[in-house]
Amino acid sequence: MNRYGTGEKGEVIARLYLADLGYTLLEENFRIARVGEIDLIAMDGADLVFVEVKTRSSYDFGDPLESITVHKRRRIRRCAQGYLDSVDVKYEYTRFDVIIVFNDEVEHIIDAF
Repeated sequence: MNRYGTGEKGEVIARLYLADLGYTLLEENFRIARVGEIDLIAMDGADLVFVEVKTRSSYDFGDPLESITVHKRRRIRRCAQGYLDSVDVKYEYTRFDVIIVFNDEVEHIIDAF
C-alpha cells in the first residue's frame, strides 16, 4: 500500500521541488479554523510565497487549475492575511503560487493570482 495519498504525495514532491529551487520552507498546511488552509508557505529570496498544491493522476476531475475557484482564492487570501497577522515580520512582497503535480511532473505557476 502507498504510504501517501495523492494529495500528500503531491505536497512532498512540491516541497522537494521548491527546496531544489532554493526556497526556504516556513510552514506546511497552515490552517485557520473556519477560514481555510495554505499548503505551503515559503521564502523565495525576500519574497514570501503562499503555495497551493494541486495533484492529479488524470483529468477525470478536470483541470487542476480550474479547481482553484474565486471562492478558493478568497479563502487562501484570508488565510494568508491570518498568517501575516500572526507573525512579527513585515514582508515587502508576497505572492500566491500554484504548483500542479500531474503524474509526478511539476508545473509551477508563479504569481498565479
